[in-house]
Amino acid sequence: MMNRTTLLLVGIAYLLANRSCWSKEQPTINAVPTHRFLGPATPVNQGWTEKHDKSSAALGKSSAVAWRIEDDDDAGPEGLYYKAELTDEQLDLSRREGFVYRWRVSIPAETNTPTRAISTEVCVWRQDKSQRLRFGVQLGRARDQLLAKVHTGTHGAVEGGVTVDQPDGFYDWELIFEGKSRTINLRVGQRLILSAPCDNDDSGHHVVFGSRAAGTGVAEWERVEFFTGLPKNANTIVPPALPPFRSEVYVAGEDDYFAYRIPSLLVSPKGTLLAFAEGRKTSLADLGNNDMLLKRSTDGGKTWSPQQIIYDEGESTIGNPTPVVDHDTGRIWLIFGREAKHVLAMHSDDDGRTWTEPKDITKQVTKPEWKFYGVGPGIGIQLREGQQRGRIVIPAYHRLTEHKGSSPYAHVFYSDDHGKSWKAGNAVGPELCECQVAETAGGGLILNARNHWARTGKQRARGGKRIVARSTDGGQSWSEPTLDPTLIEPTCQASLLRYSWLADDSRSRLVFANPAATPTADWGGPRHRLTVRVSYDEGNTWPISKLVEPGLAAYSSLARLPDGRIGLLYESGGYKQLTFVAFDLRYLGEE
Repeated sequence: MMNRTTLLLVGIAYLLANRSCWSKEQPTINAVPTHRFLGPATPVNQGWTEKHDKSSAALGKSSAVAWRIEDDDDAGPEGLYYKAELTDEQLDLSRREGFVYRWRVSIPAETNTPTRAISTEVCVWRQDKSQRLRFGVQLGRARDQLLAKVHTGTHGAVEGGVTVDQPDGFYDWELIFEGKSRTINLRVGQRLILSAPCDNDDSGHHVVFGSRAAGTGVAEWERVEFFTGLPKNANTIVPPALPPFRSEVYVAGEDDYFAYRIPSLLVSPKGTLLAFAEGRKTSLADLGNNDMLLKRSTDGGKTWSPQQIIYDEGESTIGNPTPVVDHDTGRIWLIFGREAKHVLAMHSDDDGRTWTEPKDITKQVTKPEWKFYGVGPGIGIQLREGQQRGRIVIPAYHRLTEHKGSSPYAHVFYSDDHGKSWKAGNAVGPELCECQVAETAGGGLILNARNHWARTGKQRARGGKRIVARSTDGGQSWSEPTLDPTLIEPTCQASLLRYSWLADDSRSRLVFANPAATPTADWGGPRHRLTVRVSYDEGNTWPISKLVEPGLAAYSSLARLPDGRIGLLYESGGYKQLTFVAFDLRYLGEE
């Protein structure tokens, strides 16, 4: 492990939940630093407050040109450091566009103790952990080299160094954070030490430099400056896309289940990944002895908890998991079906560890003429904009007879009182089956549905493409459905996710996943070529497209992970397993 001293901590956090829209002008660095610290030669303290957690106050010593900070306690309380709080506006600008952080510092001796405390942190908190970001940079000296190590989060750490003529001299360091790509570039003078993506998940709202809790060493600070925003010609390098991470979450034949189907992936308010599925006891058939299962991951999908049966009703068919987070209360709801006739709701208040007994809400969310009923499957959403802000929306579908050969219709049902009561919206159809919804700008909804025109509508020319409808009243009514010519499908469920909003990010993004294959028969065709697409215009066009799984793949569920990557849980290998894959936007082809 690289040696280093305790030098630097930057934190940016707590983005307010209701931020106004951002300017579309090019980012420009502020001409004057928001925070500045100069050494004894020309002393300036702009916005910094002295802090220390040790009993002795004589921790800082001034030389002719710099402020000398020593730390001789490797694991004790924090020594002397300087802290500057950032305003909401500064936090917003730094998170959205980026920042430049410069310091002129000398490391007069080799650093002998590894430490995590030389760090730069960028953090944002909204209503869920997907809007948080943190990264750490550690500095040090070994012989004639100045060293740096970036703690990038999920993907580990990146190290770099540069050989200098006078290792104990003063050098200008510059850290540039580029908000759009979430990458940092660290330089000594004009020499790039490293460039890395950053996705750690934490909170904070300040800039700090000086001695921290871990590590020993000496640093002499001549100048520290922090600027919000980036110049138009910022000298940044975006690292290449990281390879996707894969793991098998459920495997057919394990734990006495013949197969696992109908995946649903949700991120809890605490950042835990919840992977729901149907456990089918004896066959692949939709109707049979099926249980509701859950596995949890607290490390971004690297490992998963043992399988948990959260509901079993003997020989009954339990299926179509459709969870949703109520961000106002922190409660996790799970909506699912029983025997294709009943709708049940249960919830968890402890991060998915335990669940209440299900409540039958069938009479609230169905109409007498609806004889066959299915929830989702996939996920539900909670509206964050418009007159229906806070509304929990669950996608669903139904038929007017119990026969699967009859035409399906899509609809949503919703709750405006945090799950105390539910109400069904109007139907849209015919020939709209399993569906997902996402919120659009201003509180609208887009519904994306499986197409049954060829299967039950007997009009093959109208099949093979996803059907889309939109709502401006929170799902109570819908526009005339239209075919999306880009989103081809072999008659299968798909996944739709609101990844980012323009108010929070550089772009508004919807992400869509399905087996993008042309049907070969009226019933559909082979389910393969799982493809992920990105839309920047509320689902009107899909300019980004990436083949994620060329082989057999069917139902899927998308989620934005706490580190900003996209998680995808999907049926693979001809229903032999449920596979989890995580990737970033650059892997999909976004620049």
